[in-house]
Order: sequence, then structure tokens, then C-alpha cells
Amino acid sequence: MRHFLRFIALLLIATIVLNGNAWGAPKKNKKLRPVPALIESSRRNKDLLFNSPKYDRYAKVYYLYYLSNVYSNADFTKATEHLAELHKKMHCTGAELIVYVDYTEEDAALYQKNRRYGYMANIPKRCRQLNAKCPFVNVYRKEVRDKLFKEHKSPFGSEYSYSYPHLRAIDADGNALAYFMLSDHSVRMTSPTRKTPQLVVRGVRKESEWIVDTILATHSTLVKQAESMEASRQEQEDDEDADVKKKKKAAGKKKAASKKKSTGKQFKRPQKWRKHVEEEDKDDDDEEEDEDDEYEDDEEDDEYEDDYWDE
Repeated sequence: MRHFLRFIALLLIATIVLNGNAWGAPKKNKKLRPVPALIESSRRNKDLLFNSPKYDRYAKVYYLYYLSNVYSNADFTKATEHLAELHKKMHCTGAELIVYVDYTEEDAALYQKNRRYGYMANIPKRCRQLNAKCPFVNVYRKEVRDKLFKEHKSPFGSEYSYSYPHLRAIDADGNALAYFMLSDHSVRMTSPTRKTPQLVVRGVRKESEWIVDTILATHSTLVKQAESMEASRQEQEDDEDADVKKKKKAAGKKKAASKKKSTGKQFKRPQKWRKHVEEEDKDDDDEEEDEDDEYEDDEEDDEYEDDYWDE
């Protein structure tokens, strides 16, 4: 009996845990936006996605951080050693981090040529080995750059390439929200629509860690901004869908009315059919007249018989 009760208890615990995981898991039927969709579609492509990321695919804001000039092992370690703690602090905030590099076939050949010296970094391998599990993306292909950096422009209209600025924020559709520039131990933020830079961080102590202070100081504001923009787009899409449905409904009513009108018209019989019907009607009238004459003759015979018996 004791073993049976223990089995029941374990079964209940397993049921609770599985239900909890199911409730906490994101909805699979929810459509991914272009930025997370790019990451998910690249999971099997080791040339585009260098690691197996664990991130919030339904985040509202994605920070893009460019790892430049990190071809030596020392430089790569210096630029990435603080990312694991940063990514941990960003968990469940609505913001995510994407680290990207421009790693070409020439770079891979250069590493193979100098690997025996031991100072060059095998960037794809080092990205997989990091404790930080944010996505590490290779942007050397145009289709990737188009998804992450489409129409990125300064407030004055000049285009920004993927290599500058080194840190920026985008929404889940790839639209630029903010650009960040480090200058004289301070970080200023600009946006595509705001020409005056905004000071967001003062007194940066380590140049290699300035993105930590910047992201932690701005992510809550940008998440609210992205949510507001998404709500406006959703409202516009709902209005457009309602207009489409309204037009379809009106077109359906118009089609139904036209069909009803066409079926309600009197069908004109052929002249030959009408002549045939008239002849049949005439024959019927003649038969009725003959029956009436016979009936009258019968009545006369009856009257004659009555007169005979009366006499």
C-alpha cells in the first residue's frame, strides 16, 4: 500500500511539472516577427549563426552589438567576457541582445594560415564556447544585413552601414529605434527622427563594457516605445482587415442581389410551345361542350319519363 501511495504522489508531481512547463512555454502558433524568424531559420546554417542561442524570441527590442577587430584571442576575450552577465540581467525584460560579426571566407582562410602561431581566434568556435547564449550572427551575407539593418539612417538622412554605430536597437521587424555612440566616457543616444542626441550614460569606466551600462539604462524606455509602435501598427492592420471584410461583404450582397434579380425575370415561352398549349386548351373546351350537351339530353329524357308516368 505504501508503494502504491508513493507511486500516486510521484505521478501527481510529474503532472504538475509538465503542466507548468506547458503553461510557461510560448505559444507555438504565434507567428514570429522577421528578426527572430531570421535567427530560427538559420539554426542549421553554421555559416550564419555561430551558436545555439537561448533567447526570448518574442522580445520587443533587440540590441545589435558589433564585434569588430577581435581576430586575436586576447581581443575576443576582452570584448566578450562581460556578455554572459549582461544577457542574464536582460532576461524577462522584453529586450534581447544579438552579437554580430562580419566573418568572411577570407577571414576563415587567414585563420587557417596562421592557426599554428596560436594567437588568432577561431571566431565561430569561440562564439559557441561562450557562456553567453545570446545569438551570435554572421552578417557577411546581404540577405542577413537587409533583415537586421534595413533603412537605418541618421536623423540627418545619411545611411548607416552595419559597421557603424557599433551598438543600436531595433524592434522585432528590424526597424531602427535608437543608435548609441561612445565619446569621452559618455554615451549618447539618437533616433532616426530626433536630431538632438540624448545623454544616457556618464562616466564609463571601461570602454569594453560600455554596452552594459547603455543597455541597462535604456531598455525599459525602448521596450515601451516598441510596444506603443506595435500597438499602433496592429490597430492599423485591424482597420485594414475590417475594410477588406466590409468590401467583401458588400460585394457578396451585390452579387446575391444581382443573382436574385436575374432569376426573378419571367421566362418567355417559345411561340411554338404557346401554339401547342392553345390547341390543347381548345380541345379541352370542345370536350366540355360535348359533355354539357350529353348532360342536357339526359335531363330531357328524364322529363319525358316523368310525364309518361304522370299520365
